[in-house]
Amino acid sequence: MPLFVFNLDDTLVNTSRDLGGGRPLISNLTLVDGATEFLKKCGNRSVILSCGVETLQQQKIDHVGLRDLVRQVVIVPTVEKKNIRLAMFASEADRLQCDVVVVGDRVDQEIRMGNALGCITVRMRLPDGKHRGDMPIVREDRPTYIVSDFFEFLRLPLRF
Repeated sequence: MPLFVFNLDDTLVNTSRDLGGGRPLISNLTLVDGATEFLKKCGNRSVILSCGVETLQQQKIDHVGLRDLVRQVVIVPTVEKKNIRLAMFASEADRLQCDVVVVGDRVDQEIRMGNALGCITVRMRLPDGKHRGDMPIVREDRPTYIVSDFFEFLRLPLRF
C-alpha cells in the first residue's frame, strides 16, 4: 500500500478559487471535490506536506477539517525544506518497501521532485487552480497521472 504525500494549496483545497489570494477569506475555503472520501479511503497512509506561513496553513487545514483525515501534517517555510522532507518520506517508504505517491499542482515543484525521487506523481489540475496552465517543459516535470478532482484520482490504477 502506498504512502500519499499531498500538497495543500490547489491540491487538497481550492485555494486560488476560494481565497483569491486573500487571508481574510479563509472561511470561504473548501476542499477539492472528493477529497474527504479519498482521504478516508487512504486511512493512515496520507501526509500533508505544505510550504508557507505556518499559522496561515494551519488555519486552512483546521477550517476544512483535514487534520483528522491524515496521519501527519508538515509545514515548512521554503520549497527547499519541502524537498528535503519529501526526500525523507521517500527514504522511509523505500525502507518499508512501499511506494510513495506525490500529489501536487505544480509541475516545477511537487511533480519534479517526486519524479526525481522515483515516486509516482499525480498532478492535481483544478479548473480554477493558479498553476492549471503550467505545462511540463522538461521530461522531469511530466507527472505519472493528471486529474482534476479526487473522484478522477480514485479511478487511477493505483492500490488504495
